[in-house]
Amino acid sequence: MSNYQGLALNPASHVIEKASFVDNYYGPHRYGVVFSDVSVYPEHQLVTLHPNTVLGENTVVASYQHHQAGVDLEEGYWWGSLSGIKDLITFGGVTLEDSLYSFIASVEEYKEDLK
Repeated sequence: MSNYQGLALNPASHVIEKASFVDNYYGPHRYGVVFSDVSVYPEHQLVTLHPNTVLGENTVVASYQHHQAGVDLEEGYWWGSLSGIKDLITFGGVTLEDSLYSFIASVEEYKEDLK
């Protein structure tokens, strides 16, 4: 593992930002994500975005607490799998950041339903 630059949704500013992913920040292979305002969060507590050329040029994969969703930036929707439950949600008319918060809410609701 190593340090790298990536994109993440900053929980303080509610904006997708370039950030530094620092390996071993919270222990062996546990990344700390450092934003430009020098705030640091554990990677698993954030929505992180990764380009995915397999799904298409305008597609990224969003990850949050071990759940993933593909986000199509051109068509305006995201899809994901919460332990086999498939969702297709449009976010036309709202920002990508808003759709990512919807993704977080879906994951949290799913986890709550498991209790």
